[in-house]
Amino acid sequence: PLTLLRQINRLLARSDWPLIDTFKKVERQRLKALTPAQLAQLDDDWTELIDGRRRAAETVAAPEADSWPDVGQVLDNGGNLSQVMPGYELRPSQLAMAQEVAAAFAQGHHAVLEAGTGTGKSLAYLLPSALHSLRHNEQVVISTYTRSLQDQMLANDVPLLNKSLGTDVDVQLVKGRDNYICLRKWEGFFQQSLLGQGSPLTMGAWLTWLSLTHSGELAELHGSVASQIAPRVKSETATCLAKHCRHFSRCFAFKARKRARQAQIVVTNHALLLQDLAGDHFLLKPYQYLVLDEAQHLEDASTAAFGQCCSGTALRQCFKALGADRSAAGLLARLKKQLKKSQLLTELEQLRSWQQSALDWERGWDDIEAAVVALSRDSETRSWWQHQEYLQRCLLSIERQDHPRWLQLQTIVAVWTQSGATLLQSAADIIEGWLGVEDQTMAGLAAEWRGLNERLQRLVVAAQAMAEPEPDPARVLWCELQEQRRHLNILFHSAPQQVAGHLEQKLFVAKRSVVLTSATLTVEGKFAFMRERWGLHESASRLVLERRFATEFDYGLQALCCLPSDLRFGEQSDVRSLRPLCDW
Repeated sequence: PLTLLRQINRLLARSDWPLIDTFKKVERQRLKALTPAQLAQLDDDWTELIDGRRRAAETVAAPEADSWPDVGQVLDNGGNLSQVMPGYELRPSQLAMAQEVAAAFAQGHHAVLEAGTGTGKSLAYLLPSALHSLRHNEQVVISTYTRSLQDQMLANDVPLLNKSLGTDVDVQLVKGRDNYICLRKWEGFFQQSLLGQGSPLTMGAWLTWLSLTHSGELAELHGSVASQIAPRVKSETATCLAKHCRHFSRCFAFKARKRARQAQIVVTNHALLLQDLAGDHFLLKPYQYLVLDEAQHLEDASTAAFGQCCSGTALRQCFKALGADRSAAGLLARLKKQLKKSQLLTELEQLRSWQQSALDWERGWDDIEAAVVALSRDSETRSWWQHQEYLQRCLLSIERQDHPRWLQLQTIVAVWTQSGATLLQSAADIIEGWLGVEDQTMAGLAAEWRGLNERLQRLVVAAQAMAEPEPDPARVLWCELQEQRRHLNILFHSAPQQVAGHLEQKLFVAKRSVVLTSATLTVEGKFAFMRERWGLHESASRLVLERRFATEFDYGLQALCCLPSDLRFGEQSDVRSLRPLCDW
């Protein structure tokens, strides 16, 4: 596109790139070919790379609601699926599982379904989910633990589902907001590049990507092109100006959110799903029907979602981004420059005072690190720590709470968190007054500061749990010390001892039907242990269906175990001979 060519030439104007003259020559030739009317319409704004591209969307007419088949008509021999899939063979366990999922949705019950390898679980719950959504116009959420299962579902199962139903079911993959580019942040980098900062070739690669991408997902970029800039231009809730941003209408994150809210089926991961539950549906729209695949990971994912962590590395990253040490590249330096430019001298002095307090507070973390290191090396407390490679972990148990070393650490943490809470609240008050200004540059910088401030506030809240004189008995507290190549990182963790209560109230009581499935859910053939860990209890008004489905694989006939009988170990040459086998 001519717009892309002109923007790249603007970036390369000050560079010594050997092909710059060729690019400029091509631009001149392209401009000569334009009519006066076309020249008048030519837009020099980089946003034309996005606005000038339109995707044609084809609408597929859906059959009437009462004409949808049931799962048996799709999966049974001679059914819809056999007509679009050559060599199709019925899997009785898959059909039975799909019928159980359909029954759970229809009757408003929860279901726990264990299905062995080869059952075809993803299609067994995807099909009834699609049919339920098509019949009742209700969204179904499907959550997996791994990305590979999501990829398989979207690449293989969804196209097969659409063929068998004769329509395109709207299935959307929901990712965290930080997977998308923030165009306002990107624009700031682009303007700096025009002034000679950064690599023009790298920015040219980003411009080319922006002219091609439909999703705005940063994962589409690879290597140094992504690593240098992506972390600094990712979309974040705290730094978003929403409707006040000039890029709101073209924002990739908001477009993705809108598509997800209109979708018939939403596919996401356990971490995002549980973050949404913990935040009372701030990511997903309210839903009543949920399928949890790889459900054996639900407890661990819930512990992480409902827990808290204060990391020294995360704190240092925030301090570095702020530039509390008066770094010229920090956010505070850019804020001071903008305030000076706008002749807001009172606000400028206020920011300088806050910056000095922030620097003093940052240094306070050094005292915490020293106290933790002393705790790990003291002859009386050294035995508290579990040692792994590059990692030491110390659990705060009842008998350790009154030890002088621990009390000393608690005092230091308490002073640091109290001063931090006061400092960050004063920052929040300053930011609030700057967010509503008409100057988009000033408002954008204030929004970025708000994002960093809220991140620091969450870290302070996580650290406060370690400073409580009487810790919450329902939570587990532990400290980690990571040392590797002169790098020291201290982490304070707090997590619920049991997540059953959280899941019971936010998931099983709040939702009409939740289906949990995996290949490994039973202990001695029973679901009781997992149900107790999840808080999944039956009531007079809510049944819990339990079913185990046999695997479709006959391992005795379909599996082959090969054991080389001529391998010798102990000699270097023999070890090297194993490499081709390992690679295979």
